[in-house]
Amino acid sequence: MDYVEIVEWGVVFEDKIPNKHDALVLIWNNIREADRIDYSTMNNSLTDLLILKTFKIHSRVSRAPKIIEIKWKRPNTWWIKVNMDEAANGSPGIAGCGGIFRTYRGFYKGCFAKPLGVLYAFEVELWGVITAVKYVIKFHWTHLWFECNAIYMVDLLQNKSTNVLWKFLTRWVRAMNYLQENTYYVSHVFR
Repeated sequence: MDYVEIVEWGVVFEDKIPNKHDALVLIWNNIREADRIDYSTMNNSLTDLLILKTFKIHSRVSRAPKIIEIKWKRPNTWWIKVNMDEAANGSPGIAGCGGIFRTYRGFYKGCFAKPLGVLYAFEVELWGVITAVKYVIKFHWTHLWFECNAIYMVDLLQNKSTNVLWKFLTRWVRAMNYLQENTYYVSHVFR
């Protein structure tokens, strides 16, 4: 048995309290052992780099996320585009939704922001679309482009599905009926 194994044996099986030097030796040994298994990944912060360098661990910088350039696209002539975003801080969590309406020239037509209380994320997305359609009905807009970041919401709108929670069903069917009588387009935008 080498020195480290003797110290580990005493700490684990004989309830010995290691002195400061023995404790540091155990820590360093375990860190080096873990380093042999794989390089440590850092989250590209200076603090992570300093900690890894202090323990003489080879660092592996995490890969950069795939970057996708997102640009606002104009709707066709005489169309109104609504960009929506919904959020819930947790699931369920305190939630809200919002949207902005713009013309084919990019001019602001209106917006909404609505606190919703504590909801699940998919409930918040439903509220966002229902609220947007409520304003579309109010202002008699007949050509609408929805752009949202929830893929399942895009699917619901594109397929004209009524497969939603029962507590939203009446409002959702009313919104879908209005949209089916008019012209609308739905697209997904990355968050």
